[in-house]
Amino acid sequence: MPFARRILVAFASLVTLLALALGRAAASEPGDWRAARWGMTEDEVLRALAGTVKKLPDPVKLADGNVVAMEAPDEEVGGFSFQVKLVFDGAGKLALVSLKSDPGRNLRADAFDSIRKAITEKLGRAGVYSSDENFIDMRQETWRMARTRVDVKYIPGTVVVMYSPSTQK
Repeated sequence: MPFARRILVAFASLVTLLALALGRAAASEPGDWRAARWGMTEDEVLRALAGTVKKLPDPVKLADGNVVAMEAPDEEVGGFSFQVKLVFDGAGKLALVSLKSDPGRNLRADAFDSIRKAITEKLGRAGVYSSDENFIDMRQETWRMARTRVDVKYIPGTVVVMYSPSTQK
């Protein structure tokens, strides 16, 4: 086989392997929250997160028209347990996932720091930190990725971790 043809065959093989690897990476890419993607319907979320989420018997309609329609088992972040709720917009599409610390447990600011550290380790970079101590000790850190925004918010006693589409403000 002539040298130029061997180079061409080797190059084509390399391109094929690269395409297969990229295809596998895309197929195994995580969702926006676990295996769920923003904009999925309730049925799609139930299939994507099979056995790990359940519909609430009495969904809660929020003032903005969104509906808290599902919950997941408590999730641990940074050594703390969070109640997980999935929120769908007025069109029935996944719009937000909220992790709220146990209301019976009064968390201090050091809990916020532990949770921020755990999320930073998971995401591989620090978010944008802000605080406001004019009236209460309120702290927040925000991470923005291509499709997902993660906010960790602390108000004395409570920490909330919110996952939402990165297009939300």
